[in-house]
Amino acid sequence: MLFWAWGGETALFQAHFDEWTNTSGIKVQVDVPRVSGGATADEYFGMLKAMEDQRIAYYDIVVLDVTWPALLTTLLLPLDGLVDASSIAVHDQSFVNEARVGGKLYALPYTTTMSLLYYRADILADYGYTSAPQTWDEMEGMLERILPSEQTKRPGFHGYVGQLKAFEGLTCNAMELLGSYGAGTVVEPDGSISTANSTRRDAAVAAMTRFRSWVTRGFIQPSVLTMDEVPAYNAWFSGNALFMRNWFYGNFPVDFTSGIAPLPGNTPDLAGFTTNAASYFGINRFTADPIRTAKVLEFITGTESQRKWAAELSFIPTIKSVIQDESICTMLGSCNVSGKLRMVSRPALATGSSYPAVSEAIINGWRQAFSGYLTPAAAVTRLTRRLAAILSIDILGPPVVVQWTDFSGIVTIIAFVIAEVVVVASTVALVRHKRSALARRVSFRLLLSMLGGLAVTAVWPLLFIGQRTGLQCFLQIAILACAWAVILACMAVQDLRVYLIVSSPLRRVASDVTRVLRAFIIVVILLQCLGLLMWGLVSPPSAAMYVVADEWEYLACSEGTTPELLAIPASVVAALVALNMWLAYRSKASEVVMTKRQSPTLQILYAICLITVIQVHLSSMTGHSLPRLLTLTRV
Repeated sequence: MLFWAWGGETALFQAHFDEWTNTSGIKVQVDVPRVSGGATADEYFGMLKAMEDQRIAYYDIVVLDVTWPALLTTLLLPLDGLVDASSIAVHDQSFVNEARVGGKLYALPYTTTMSLLYYRADILADYGYTSAPQTWDEMEGMLERILPSEQTKRPGFHGYVGQLKAFEGLTCNAMELLGSYGAGTVVEPDGSISTANSTRRDAAVAAMTRFRSWVTRGFIQPSVLTMDEVPAYNAWFSGNALFMRNWFYGNFPVDFTSGIAPLPGNTPDLAGFTTNAASYFGINRFTADPIRTAKVLEFITGTESQRKWAAELSFIPTIKSVIQDESICTMLGSCNVSGKLRMVSRPALATGSSYPAVSEAIINGWRQAFSGYLTPAAAVTRLTRRLAAILSIDILGPPVVVQWTDFSGIVTIIAFVIAEVVVVASTVALVRHKRSALARRVSFRLLLSMLGGLAVTAVWPLLFIGQRTGLQCFLQIAILACAWAVILACMAVQDLRVYLIVSSPLRRVASDVTRVLRAFIIVVILLQCLGLLMWGLVSPPSAAMYVVADEWEYLACSEGTTPELLAIPASVVAALVALNMWLAYRSKASEVVMTKRQSPTLQILYAICLITVIQVHLSSMTGHSLPRLLTLTRV
């Protein structure tokens, strides 16, 4: 039977099991994955996920972080009815309940730890302080008074060190800071977001503001923002920090007088928050012998084992009788603080499989506040909205829809009316002067077709006003694709006529060229219509909700289940654009255009195109700035 332990515990666990084998007859081999240079908790979790995906039982019993049972229910075997009930009841149930998912128990704790404030008692005494700070205000006063003087002696001396690097440890630090301000647990047990409540939001902003100010004032140096547990411990062990937040490591020796205390609170009654950092063992559900494996689990998490871990590894027990044993806490050196702590759990149970994304959002939010990238208020707002997006909680209110009576809607309607008036005026002018020498330079029918295409294009922005329907979503693409196919085809035909006549060795007559060009236009229109029809039938578009930068949501259109079909009409337009560019190059059309700029008709066409572009922007922006439209998420 293979047993997975953390690397530093392997030898002791193996010796402990070897003694137990003599009485139980169950042989256990302790192993740790062979990873060059060691592995982080996140990397261990990745190995467990691989075992889950592969459905293998290479390890019969695996070690777990407190947040992992909720994420590994398909790997872990439920313990209810398998493990003796008394082996569950002996533990502090606050630890046991963290491993219950959907009413089923998936793991048992074998140790926990606690986050504490380490302080330089000798330096505090030099300045007249006789105890550790109980509130953040008290600590800030100490830092203001002590740090400038101490840094003149040791320029690199830290005021406060903790685990503020972008990793899971920062989530733990954040949970304790939020608890110490009464700001909740980020995601409450009922699944609601803590900062959606205005009181808790204000408390979270206050906590972030405090620590951001410590960064700007130098109480927290920039290097601390890159620290996890080991660098913070090294800074403390070398005597180079006044205060440190870290896990309980037992009675480790230092060359100065130090003390441990509960972490401060915003008020004394909010002091002492510690993240639940218990470690668990669970049974791989693919094990070949669940009954014998359960016996191993009962032994390794039982009273005898926990007493041994406390004595030899300074592990804090999770069994009530061992916790309450004064000889144990005296041996650990934790008697003066253990009864003053209050446990806060990361929201793994409340968020389930979404917890990794939730933790990442917490980390990013606090890092943005620490670095000054966002103000604390903005960081809390963004974090709240990000959590809502992850957990599919609607806190943004009704979606943004441009109504006909809105400012954007009215401006779009006015622009549409102006465009259509210009098109009509251009048509009238074209008809009146169609026999003039200037008008005969360009085909009357082609110009009339282009004006028709522009008239249809001007309707397009109106389709973005009001509620969305499937037909409306289809027309948003179809109108634009067909209108511009007609416009571009007509533009190409004018130059194609000259090109076909001039390039033909027999100088084809105009009537032959006209038939060819008429067929060209018909083919273009048929291709465009068939492509759009195929898309509309195979992958019909529909109304969809979109979220912009987790800040607001609006109702728009999706391109259906197979948006790749839009490549057909898009390719037709792209091909026509390329054809026009090639013809312009061949016939030096740029010079012709410059000479025709004096034509009132062409000037009107330029104006219509400009108005159309303005309309597109007005309807697309819907009153919001472009940067906010760059981050879209389909709901």
